[in-house]
Amino acid sequence: MTSQYGGNRTPTEEDLIDWLQLKRQTPSFLKHQLRPARDEWCEFYLTHGHTTKNCRTLKSQIEKLICEDHLSRFMHTQRNTKAKEHDPRLD
Repeated sequence: MTSQYGGNRTPTEEDLIDWLQLKRQTPSFLKHQLRPARDEWCEFYLTHGHTTKNCRTLKSQIEKLICEDHLSRFMHTQRNTKAKEHDPRLD
């Protein structure tokens, strides 16, 4: 993914969303369902059948991005915020 952005450019959140959308595939469990659950909606696939929270493909793509260190910029801020919130020295 880094070669696509060239040089030292860090991917933006929009770049990551675009990349994830390219990785969309029809999940195998949807292929085999006769009727997807109409009360469940997945924002990643833009379809009924399961929730975004339970989307296995989205989770695996995010895990892959984390392992490849593409999300460290986003995680760093969150870690610093959590560390400040849970600093035992402040108790």
